[in-house]
Amino acid sequence: MTATVETPTATRDPRDFVAPEVWDRQIQLLTRDHPWDAVMAERCFDQAVA
Repeated sequence: MTATVETPTATRDPRDFVAPEVWDRQIQLLTRDHPWDAVMAERCFDQAVA
């Protein structure tokens, strides 16, 4: 049996890479153009930025 050492990882917030105005505008566009609510639009845009 071998011991493994876990390396801590830093998580990054995709909102740190996009201006708040751009983020809000993209969410508005996604909810307008797709049958999504704001939660789904944020999840999708969050992953697109990631």
